[in-house]
Amino acid sequence: MDVIQMSLSLHDLGLAYRKAKVDLYYSTNPSLFDIANYEDDLSKNLTRLKEQIEAMNEDWVKDPAFLGTWTLAPKEIQMVKGKQDQSLIFASPEAEWLSATVVGNHPTAVFRLMARCSIDFHVLSSLWMMEVGDLFDKQLSSNVFGSRLRRNRHDEVNTWALGSFKPYLRPFREWRDGGIKAMRTALSEKKKGVENCRCCARHTERANSFANAVGQALKMLNAPTSSRMAHKIKNAPTRDLCQAQIHCRDALTQSLLGLLTACNTYCGNANAPM
Repeated sequence: MDVIQMSLSLHDLGLAYRKAKVDLYYSTNPSLFDIANYEDDLSKNLTRLKEQIEAMNEDWVKDPAFLGTWTLAPKEIQMVKGKQDQSLIFASPEAEWLSATVVGNHPTAVFRLMARCSIDFHVLSSLWMMEVGDLFDKQLSSNVFGSRLRRNRHDEVNTWALGSFKPYLRPFREWRDGGIKAMRTALSEKKKGVENCRCCARHTERANSFANAVGQALKMLNAPTSSRMAHKIKNAPTRDLCQAQIHCRDALTQSLLGLLTACNTYCGNANAPM
């Protein structure tokens, strides 16, 4: 197999580094000190990376110095619930911590495994998105909203834009509002499949609202009282609204399955009867 030697300029790598720097800065675990150290001799580092990319030997991509390492990022602290009143709210974080640990319960620290790649790795990744990822991104339809590359008015990758990707908040709103608009249009046209979705959605919304309300109320009560209340509601007469609401909550799973079935039936059959 013939190997095509790639020719780059420091200008291309400079733009790739610029994008990689912005992407890293706005990431969940930015390597700010690594960026600062890399910029201490930016021209030398980019020239070295350019020579490696243009060389015929590709063993350097397997070098641990290029691949980087891993790190642990704090995720959460899981507290063991003791026998203290669960409705008690602490104004002081220190008092809450002492209350949770004084009974002998040891909290558990949970960490998230994160990659800590070298800056060279990030620069090469940005360069790949500009040169190769652009070709894949162009094949995606306008219905794909997440992680889309920044483009100019000529539909070409905007190499001078800050960062590689478009901000996601606005596309997410367009996706959400577009889906709601499509549902409303279908409902106004009285499509049977969507009518079933609307009934299931209304039923699920009532069940969710009731379940959340009951959950918040039961937290304010002790366990015996909560059990008696649940038993009383569950055994209420049929005409009682509480029993109907309990029935809605118990049927939540069936409602979700019905909703998915109705949506799949409607979306999978474009010629469904009106």
